[in-house]
Amino acid sequence: MRENDLLKRTFNYRVNTLKFLRYLPDSFEYRIIKNQPGKESTSL
Repeated sequence: MRENDLLKRTFNYRVNTLKFLRYLPDSFEYRIIKNQPGKESTSL
């Protein structure tokens, strides 16, 4: 595996995760659920 390939895949994962989280409703329950994946995807 090439280094650039890994960088592209992790970047795409981050972007796709954040895009998905935008589509969840903005209720209290979903804010709790959205918190951890948002933190995890941006910390890679």
